[in-house]
Amino acid sequence: MLLLYMSMPHSEVKECENHQSWRDLIIGGAVMYAIIATGGKQYKVSEGDVIKVEKLGVEAGSAYTFDQVLVVGGEETKVGDPVVAGATVEATKSWVLNWDKVASASWFAVPKIMPVKWVFDARAIVPICIMFIVTAVETVGDISGITEGGLGREATDKEVIVYKYKRKTGYHKKQGHRQPYTKVKIEKINA
Repeated sequence: MLLLYMSMPHSEVKECENHQSWRDLIIGGAVMYAIIATGGKQYKVSEGDVIKVEKLGVEAGSAYTFDQVLVVGGEETKVGDPVVAGATVEATKSWVLNWDKVASASWFAVPKIMPVKWVFDARAIVPICIMFIVTAVETVGDISGITEGGLGREATDKEVIVYKYKRKTGYHKKQGHRQPYTKVKIEKINA
């Protein structure tokens, strides 16, 4: 049916009176969205979205309200001048991995002795080497890069390398930077 409309000349294509967008047909209604401003950036969000914003300084699981709502859309669109009056977006900071139980675990555990029959199998060397390499790579890597806010630290983005160089003087300077962020889940849009 779509090909039929595309092959017709423009003069023959007529818009129906009760036209619905493809989103309305698939989802079952207009999706309410908002454009919020925080940390010098703008984000288009809808309910249930999980976004990364600049560091907010709130505890995990606590609620946060964005009051700088620039646009609210859905059935009807409201554009602010510069913000929509009375519109807010409620969000909660997503939980991060909790390492408290791992940190409080004991350093020594007594193994349980089980009957063992020692057999050498040469095919086992390759998987053991692969497991050793993967474990070594995970251990060497920064744990905050693998998990969000590991060991009570603030979550940070991937590292950006800043490299300064001046020719003919032998000046080289390499520095890394990880930008802290907060991951929040959008709970409700109040228009």
